[in-house]
Amino acid sequence: MRDLASLVLHTSSMRETFERIYEFHDSARHPKWKDVNLAQEIPGWKRFKPAADWLARHRNASVVASGDGNSSGNLKLAFEQFIENYVATTGQKALSASEREALFIKFEQFLKQPSAR
Repeated sequence: MRDLASLVLHTSSMRETFERIYEFHDSARHPKWKDVNLAQEIPGWKRFKPAADWLARHRNASVVASGDGNSSGNLKLAFEQFIENYVATTGQKALSASEREALFIKFEQFLKQPSAR
């Protein structure tokens, strides 16, 4: 029973963190928070199963910019995955955290334009 309670607590905490991680990207937080990529694979590490499930559900989610924190977080996750895939498949240089953030802001602005839909 103790293991189950621990699993529920860790799963709940993980879900809350994943859903709100992009709140740490504002200027009030340390700039290194912008480098956090929850979807990053680390060789030799086995991902916590609920975290892997959450990422799988959100990796292929159809995301639209709606201005609420949850969709914005999903959009940011999808954007980060796109950039990683683009860099890996095209051989382009990796973007710095500040370049990624600037490009993401432009991407959000583009999605909010009526002609983008």
